[in-house]
Amino acid sequence: MHIRLPLALAALVAVLAPSAASAQLLTGPDTYGYRSVETEYDFVTLSTGLGTLMVPPGSGHPEVALPWNFSWYGVDYPSIFIGDKGALGFTDYALYGTPYCPPSVGGLPDLIPLGVSMGANLGQPNNEVWAYLDFVEDRVILSWEDIWIYPNGGYPLTGPFDFQVHLYSNGDVEFHYANVFVNNAEADYGADANVGFYDQSGGTDTAGNANSIYCDEAALYNGMAIAITTCGDPDGDGYLDPACGYTDCDETNADINPGTPEQCNGGIDDDCDAATDETVDNDGDGLSACAGDCDDGDDLVYTGATELCDGLDNDCDTIVD
Repeated sequence: MHIRLPLALAALVAVLAPSAASAQLLTGPDTYGYRSVETEYDFVTLSTGLGTLMVPPGSGHPEVALPWNFSWYGVDYPSIFIGDKGALGFTDYALYGTPYCPPSVGGLPDLIPLGVSMGANLGQPNNEVWAYLDFVEDRVILSWEDIWIYPNGGYPLTGPFDFQVHLYSNGDVEFHYANVFVNNAEADYGADANVGFYDQSGGTDTAGNANSIYCDEAALYNGMAIAITTCGDPDGDGYLDPACGYTDCDETNADINPGTPEQCNGGIDDDCDAATDETVDNDGDGLSACAGDCDDGDDLVYTGATELCDGLDNDCDTIVD
């Protein structure tokens, strides 16, 4: 049988293609130990009836009771306050800080998934902030859906943005971005926003616990997700401990992680992906790329194969036909 894979590996001498990176460090650790990393995207639309509308006109900062105490910088909070400017606070007063860039030292809300001058109920369709208690996944979802930026100083009414925050009972936080492209270069992808996390409620934001992930940078993208966690990184390679559910398969070796290209080095799984390991024979011809198969996407090409008049280097001797 002649097999040609759609993503065939090119000829290799010593290095295999790297696997996709995941959970790579963005910021931290801060003084307390929080880090931010990219994580798996999981946006859950709440405006279709799943969630509870939290920001009707003139509602201020609605308080959402949590199903468990949420630990933030070592302090347990029974509830969280949701605002319409892309920010959350574990105390109401935390939302009176300015969530914009440049970030100040102290005074910013605790969680800022997208800190711009947003407002709910500007006469646009939906334009709402929602909450949902997800008991199956043991999380609370707070979601800004179809949110628009206030027009200001010639800045046009811009939107809609769709993003949300997930709070987990273990103390982890996630930001998820369904739509951050609004056809306005000044605002697209967070170009005019602060994205970060702080300990305004606990008062330690001026003592090393203030983290701006992005500040006026067009670094976000649709389908992006960011995790905020105290999970460790013992080997310091920027990929977090699998004991917390992350993807570094060897926290004793900084050269082994999902961002490392797979090497021909005696069976070590360099990229933490068994499917791309050096012993894998992708085309089923009996040899892997590291064992002498110069095209592991074609089962008619490998060291020792019979040379054919087919325009290929079947026997991997660098001479075609």
